[in-house]
Amino acid sequence: EMKMAIGSDHAGFQTKEKIKEILKKQHVDVMDLGTANEESVDYPDYAEKVALAVAGVLLYREEMAGPA
Repeated sequence: EMKMAIGSDHAGFQTKEKIKEILKKQHVDVMDLGTANEESVDYPDYAEKVALAVAGVLLYREEMAGPA
């Protein structure tokens, strides 16, 4: 099963919600890291959450695979 982390600021909220629904219809496990509405927020806060989530998955996979 594919997993994907997504996030946006307030300006991208509606687009994020549409993308999330498309991904769910394709059976992608979506980790929505915000924002949860159209109230004004700072984009870097949500970009950091997505980046850290993706980095954590990559590190986990690298550890499971062992040294190259």
